[in-house]
Amino acid sequence: MAKAPVSYESILADVKARQFKPVYFVYGDEPYYIDRISELFEKDILTDDEKEFNYCLMYGKDIPDASTIVDEARQFPMFSDYRLVVVKEAQNIDNWDTLSLYLDHPSEKTVLLICYRS
Repeated sequence: MAKAPVSYESILADVKARQFKPVYFVYGDEPYYIDRISELFEKDILTDDEKEFNYCLMYGKDIPDASTIVDEARQFPMFSDYRLVVVKEAQNIDNWDTLSLYLDHPSEKTVLLICYRS
């Protein structure tokens, strides 16, 4: 079942309170907010030391299908409470079927951010 859209401000509040959802799908015509959310996640969720093992940045044009995202999102964090997986330019991904299975049971230790520009 699809969740109701959330506002930019509520995402900011989640990050400040360190109350993360397992998946964030940000989309739209306005790249400003998508970029700000991406920057916020990259800056505030993990420390610089934690990023070395727990941060994965992918671009849609480089991903053959969504199973690559699922493989990264299923990994456990090392020396951190969370793993951060950021997918930019997700509009370039062709096959989303595998990701839909992950969304049914996402990892609670991964924050998956999918940035989709329409």
